Amino acid sequence: EYTPDVANTYHSMGCVYLQSKQQNVNRQAHHHEEALKAFNRAVCIRRGVLCRDHPTVADSLMKAGIVQLKLNSNNYDDALHSFRDALTIRKNGVGELHPLTGNVFNNVGCVYLKRNELSLARQAFESALDIQRSGLACLVVKDSNNNNDISRANNNEQLTKQYRDMKLSVATILCNLGHLYTVQRMYGRCSVVLTEAVPLLVELWGENHRRVLVTFYSLAYAELKQNHNKQALDLFTAVITRLEQPFAAMTTTRSSTLSVSSSSSSISLLSTLPCYNDDFFNAHDSAIKADATSATQGTTISAEKSDYQRVLILERVSKMLMNQRDYESSLNKLQMAMSILKSRLDLRSSRRAHDSMRDDSDFKTINLEETLLERISLQLATVKERQSDFAATSAHENGMDWL
Repeated sequence: EYTPDVANTYHSMGCVYLQSKQQNVNRQAHHHEEALKAFNRAVCIRRGVLCRDHPTVADSLMKAGIVQLKLNSNNYDDALHSFRDALTIRKNGVGELHPLTGNVFNNVGCVYLKRNELSLARQAFESALDIQRSGLACLVVKDSNNNNDISRANNNEQLTKQYRDMKLSVATILCNLGHLYTVQRMYGRCSVVLTEAVPLLVELWGENHRRVLVTFYSLAYAELKQNHNKQALDLFTAVITRLEQPFAAMTTTRSSTLSVSSSSSSISLLSTLPCYNDDFFNAHDSAIKADATSATQGTTISAEKSDYQRVLILERVSKMLMNQRDYESSLNKLQMAMSILKSRLDLRSSRRAHDSMRDDSDFKTINLEETLLERISLQLATVKERQSDFAATSAHENGMDWL
């Protein structure tokens, strides 16, 4: 005879399978399948032992829906069905305006967005955001009346779990709305919601966390699309600066994935940081050029500013590519940087040959560019050396002989 404890055990097993990270794709899919079996079993037992609309049934349905999203890349009907069932239970149990209900609305919005039903996705996200904002405001007022205004807490340790989870839910929904607005090319609205999300995420995780940097990048892209070039450039540069910190508390991914909050079962669609590929470099480079042109109307100074910043970005991107063992791309970026610098130095030499007056600032600029050229040359040699070592190691591992 089954008991609630048996259902709880199945639910816990499903959570373990869901949260496990496997390098092998097939093994990861197997874990997701096992998770779905466990959650479905938990739903069945809880409905039989407790009742069909018990709150814990909604908990297992939420988890099952998340797994179904991961397993079915093209068919999201099962996930939508699970979330809708959970939504009905939450509405009947805790009410339509409860934060737990808001989490379900968010997940329903994610399914609609993946199905390209953008109007329904927006309605679901906006409903979720209204609910969570109201809940957060009520929580702050309640604690303020108790002379314990936790909204003034200075660090994560002082935040209560409830307050932290509520802020995370609000930030997650704002990011999902930002993703939706980007798909709809409504970049102004995207900037508004992501600007609101950034301080919440920074307060929760700090400036170096992956999801914070993802939001910075997405906000920069939205600003660039609105021709707010200075703002976009500042944000792109902030992302690169933080990525270069060796002990930054974040990870980067190349492919789009779902980021799931285990505490609230709330899905975030905005979880990919294209920081090491050409999309990031091209967007950043466009911001540099646009900012330089708009600032000085295409004068010689603007061209020099754009070239110098472009060289610095090329150097930084090259280092990141080298650390990822993408040596060909790293060399390509360095060669581009050297070409720009050599052109600048040749142009300055030509000017000096025709100009008897020599400005001290011109000498300083030349020295700076020559130093930068030397530094890039050394980095170029380092990349080539690592590329050669990597090729030799790979050949040895593959049983090949190199001459």
